[in-house]
Amino acid sequence: MLQIVKASAGSGKTHKLTEEYINLLFKNEENYKHILAITFTHKATEEMKSRIIRKLDEYSRTSSSKEKQEKSRKLLSSILFDYDMFHISTIDSFFQSIVRSFVRETGLQHGYGVELESKIVLEEAVDRLIMGLDRDTSSSVLKHMIDFAKARAKEGESWNIRKEMHTLAMELDRENYKLYAEVLQRVVSEEDYLTNYIEILKRIINKKKQTIRSLCNRAIAIIEQTQWGITSKNDWRNVFYKAKREDIFEPNKTQQEKLSSPSSWVTRTMKKEEKEKAQEAISLGLDKIALELLGELSHSTEYISALLIRKQIYIVGLLSDINEEKNILGKETNSFLLSDTTHFLQLITQDSDVPFIYEKTGVHIDHYMLDEFQDTSLMQWNSLSPLIHDCLDQSNECLIVGDVKQSIYRWRNSDSSLMGEKIAKEFSGYKMSTPSLKENYRSGANIVEFNNTFFEGIANKLREEIKNTYPSFQGKFLTSSYGEDDLKQQSASKDKGGYVGITFLSNKKEEQERTKALEKLKEIIDDLLNRNYPYSDIVILIRNKAEAEIIIDYFSHVEG
Repeated sequence: MLQIVKASAGSGKTHKLTEEYINLLFKNEENYKHILAITFTHKATEEMKSRIIRKLDEYSRTSSSKEKQEKSRKLLSSILFDYDMFHISTIDSFFQSIVRSFVRETGLQHGYGVELESKIVLEEAVDRLIMGLDRDTSSSVLKHMIDFAKARAKEGESWNIRKEMHTLAMELDRENYKLYAEVLQRVVSEEDYLTNYIEILKRIINKKKQTIRSLCNRAIAIIEQTQWGITSKNDWRNVFYKAKREDIFEPNKTQQEKLSSPSSWVTRTMKKEEKEKAQEAISLGLDKIALELLGELSHSTEYISALLIRKQIYIVGLLSDINEEKNILGKETNSFLLSDTTHFLQLITQDSDVPFIYEKTGVHIDHYMLDEFQDTSLMQWNSLSPLIHDCLDQSNECLIVGDVKQSIYRWRNSDSSLMGEKIAKEFSGYKMSTPSLKENYRSGANIVEFNNTFFEGIANKLREEIKNTYPSFQGKFLTSSYGEDDLKQQSASKDKGGYVGITFLSNKKEEQERTKALEKLKEIIDDLLNRNYPYSDIVILIRNKAEAEIIIDYFSHVEG
């Protein structure tokens, strides 16, 4: 069975994992050899191991059941004497252990090295690429670099191509690139294909531009003929001028309503002369043009995609060149980047049967437990997914624990949709439960209540604001992550403790606002000290070190 546990901060995630792990141990005393618990930091790994050991020790001494005491003693002894088989690991360590078992298949040699600093390796690949131009001035690399330099100059960016390429090279370390690296490499390497592709993009762009500009020109001609002039910059009829002028234009909510409803153009409050002009414009066909233009602007996905791809196509070639040079460098030094581990593992898990993977690694896993799942990236999940499927096919148990609210921060290239909906959909054919840990054991009741109200409200407000600019935006993830009843927390404490205060400071000048903020901060701290809170219980959180220096400097002066 698969358990997908949604758990927010302070709700006892680690306690839940420890509990489920020990339950599996009690079902089979050998299970500790066949359970893999995965988290994201070494600290979390050690904490989970310690909790399991402490809990077993506690049961062995204090359980009311003699049988449970005896089982706990045996389990504790087995784990401590066979500690290498106690599989609680970071996701990186687990992936590295599999890659080590597939050295030959990944093209590496024994004794390979793992480079931790992607930046250093990628910058060296760029420098080698530039230096290599002296030997081959007719290469496609030179063409890609010239295109890159021209584009940067056109955008008013630096002419220092080496520095700019160093920055660009870091895109290779992003998962979005890694997911499509092989496809992009094929596209760039086939010159005829690339030329034809660019021609297709041009045709898509030109066709849409011509259609929109033709409609706008006809509309503007009618407006000028009827002298139904624009009265202000917010006049909805500006849409015809903006759509003609701008490559990418999406009408706002008001403009959409006007374009889709010509009957709203004439109102009772309009002056007679203005009303006659509007009616004449409608009689000349402006209403039909407006509806047609709205249709064109509403169905622009292909056009916008083509426009953006055309502008950036040279970058794909250059990235491909840098990536190839990075791979050559890796072969020469018998090493690969730590950040490429997931890519290697994905190739392994997709091309190999799971039993074969276990045979190669020398470890057979029956049960998986994934902690902090909201930090999991799509590539990591693509590597883990076949293992989880195999586990469930054997009627074993898997546990996934995460906080969907935290997934929006995109730590470690995490994919917020995994915890939100993808996992449940992917495993819909298996027995599954989706409990939520609702109680918060860490914060006071007032703080929990504030968070529930604030984040649900701010998610709805943000969704509406985005929809005003981008009407097609649905924002389901925002409201489902922050508004669903099963994600709202309850305080474990009945005491209405905790306090949240928000102060808004409005000053046009930044210096005045900073001074007011510092004065307010001192006022709050003085109040806390007067109520006998020690300094050690007070924390000031800031955005960056520069702000910390300002606060320290301020308090140093006011305290003398």
